[in-house]
Amino acid sequence: MSSTLGFTEAHFLHFVFQDYTEIVAEPMDFSTVYRRLEDNLYNDPEAFVRDVRLIFSNSRAYNTVPRSRVR
Repeated sequence: MSSTLGFTEAHFLHFVFQDYTEIVAEPMDFSTVYRRLEDNLYNDPEAFVRDVRLIFSNSRAYNTVPRSRVR
């Protein structure tokens, strides 16, 4: 993660999306999926698919704008 004036991307995201962990019980993102693929941490295709689906499920839960294309 890059740092500017002592703040990392994670700090910024936490500041902007402070309620995210109140709404999303199990966060998942594409960089984590990619890292797990690179590190051969998926034992089967179903585990990979579960994580990718979790990304979209979390997105639908957090982004509740009715006109959103994510819904």
